[in-house]
Amino acid sequence: MRDYICSRKGCGYTQLPGGNRLQLTVMPTAFCEGRCPFCVAAAGRNDKSRLELAKLERLLQEDELRRILRGVSISGGEPFTDVGLLNEILEMVFDLCGQDTEVAINTNGCGISELGRLKKFSLLDAVHISRHHYRDDRNAAYFGCPVPTKQDLKEMMDSVAVYDRDVFVLNCMLLRDGIGTAGEVRRYFEHAVEIGIKKAALITVMPVNAYAKARRISYRKVLWPEDGTLLYTQDFQDYDHCFCQDGIYVSANGSLLSFYGRETSPLPGSYVRGLVFGPDGCLRTGFGGEVLWKT
Repeated sequence: MRDYICSRKGCGYTQLPGGNRLQLTVMPTAFCEGRCPFCVAAAGRNDKSRLELAKLERLLQEDELRRILRGVSISGGEPFTDVGLLNEILEMVFDLCGQDTEVAINTNGCGISELGRLKKFSLLDAVHISRHHYRDDRNAAYFGCPVPTKQDLKEMMDSVAVYDRDVFVLNCMLLRDGIGTAGEVRRYFEHAVEIGIKKAALITVMPVNAYAKARRISYRKVLWPEDGTLLYTQDFQDYDHCFCQDGIYVSANGSLLSFYGRETSPLPGSYVRGLVFGPDGCLRTGFGGEVLWKT
């Protein structure tokens, strides 16, 4: 279990004050209509079972969990499959863990039209919308199901108050046959700016299957440090487990886009970066990991 602070460029690791802090991923459901060929949670995507709120409540009332909790990520599956359940989970998390808890939602965007129904939207730190190409047809092909178009996302951004727009992040999986070169990354960044999004994430896919292994691209291969339109602000390393880099992109029209790249390697069995609580009532050491606790 990680009990240290990630280092700058792999130099000097500092112990975390107060001990271990972990991210908790809550899955309202494992079900997802998407068929992304690189998905780390693909095994359960046909399972339509739902998380039982009473079980989540018992988990969040555990003193030991709350002591090490760094933040909560609501993912799946697709959390917008049931917006009513999503609202109840958000309310429970903020009530039991405090309104200053860092909470993010990860979505493929299929339920983004329901955004206005989120009662705790103003307390969210981030809404991550997966979009793996700037072209609508290429993006839809990765998902294999209806997802928002560029115009849909623009209309969504226009409907949100200006001071709430910083919460949205476009997440892009880097692939050799998709966004896999510096030129394609530039087009993707311009695409995000045109939508009105202010932050984008470039993510190296986990090598979970043959498809992902064959097309995997490191973000460190596609960012271009010699180009003056990129300003790198900070980067971190977690030994050989994880690398990330933050920066600012200056678009063609002078707009600024925050970005980060992230690459995570397969982890040794003894290493735990985050916990996952799913609709089966089990708390695991990551997706498909060891069961630590069962309600």
